Amino acid sequence: MFLQSLLRSNPAFVDAAIELHQAGQIPANSYVLDLDAIATNAGHIVAEARRHQLSVFPMTKQFGRNPEALKVISSAGIERFVAVDMACARAILNGGFAIGHLGHLVQIPRHEVAEALSMSPAYWTVFSREQASAISQASQEGLQQKVLLRIYGCDDTVVPTHAGGFALETLYADIDHLSTLPGLTVAGVTTYPSAYFDRLSRTVTPTPNVRSMQKAATILKAHGIADVQINMASELSTRTIQLAAEGGATQIEPGHAFTGTSPYQIFADAPERQAMIYISEISHFAGSGAFFFGGGLYQCIGAVEHTPEALVGRSSVHRPSFERALLTTPPNGVIDFYGRLDYQAGTDVRIGDTVVVCTRPQAFFTRAFVVPVRGISSGMPQVLGVWDVNGFRASGAPAHTLRKQGSGPLTAP
Repeated sequence: MFLQSLLRSNPAFVDAAIELHQAGQIPANSYVLDLDAIATNAGHIVAEARRHQLSVFPMTKQFGRNPEALKVISSAGIERFVAVDMACARAILNGGFAIGHLGHLVQIPRHEVAEALSMSPAYWTVFSREQASAISQASQEGLQQKVLLRIYGCDDTVVPTHAGGFALETLYADIDHLSTLPGLTVAGVTTYPSAYFDRLSRTVTPTPNVRSMQKAATILKAHGIADVQINMASELSTRTIQLAAEGGATQIEPGHAFTGTSPYQIFADAPERQAMIYISEISHFAGSGAFFFGGGLYQCIGAVEHTPEALVGRSSVHRPSFERALLTTPPNGVIDFYGRLDYQAGTDVRIGDTVVVCTRPQAFFTRAFVVPVRGISSGMPQVLGVWDVNGFRASGAPAHTLRKQGSGPLTAP
């Protein structure tokens, strides 16, 4: 389904990626970004958010915190980004951008709190009194850090690996305690997830967590806290921003929306185009299948069940040619040194062919490269370099790409 959407919404991206890989400009095991499409997507998202008077803090981990992607998103009017963890925060600052939200989904280790404060995040989510106290103790005199409280109610949806926060039933006491801490200002609340994608109806609906945040916001207002911020993340796109606004959001954190890789975008009549694919290369054959180099085959939770497919092809005289093949990724617990392709008899597959995989990615979780490309929409694709998934130039990239990274953009032949 992701592959069908890619071919429908952005076929030029597929052609350009195959050409650039075949020319040696994109290494195997790379997430490739169509910067032109990301810029267009960002324009749609920001315009819709402004229509509802919402602040936008983009999530960047999905595309490896890549600074070139941050630049084109920023051009749409984005001033600050969300840092899911400290690695994300360092990449955002290294790219020359400011942090809008820190500490959500991942809290800050105690010996890194002072560093985090020096980054001047606009908002900082705390899960506990202890994290709030650490911020207070490290804060400089006269400075106030705005914090958001991660809250949960008894019936809320909880992702086990993301669990934590202040219980709604004890929030009065927690706010009383936090209000005594110097250097700290309680500014609002957040949760995760605030929405979920229903695979059967193919719609996005609010989770019970939204009601809990609304109740928490009422409690904060009763404590004299004005202009309470309500931060919502998950399943955001141009078509679902209104849902967040109706739930009382003041801040949203779209991520997959910018690369068109949210499940809802795959099925809905959405203006965003897919702008991120995984590129690899056929390594060898074994039995009836072909194996391609892995390293980036992680599929994000929340991806839609589908028959995994890939495209496999090469350059031709007029334009790249490709064929479909079934994709088998390693099971959990097995290192993805390779992925496997199975295809019908008569399919023309050769060693060195380009493999195109399209799914719901989380580049930062992998050991892949990230390669931003501009100029696809004008027919003049240019590779801007090779980065790691932490948002820095990839010192471990193949030698031939490292030599080229210092000489400006690379253009498809």
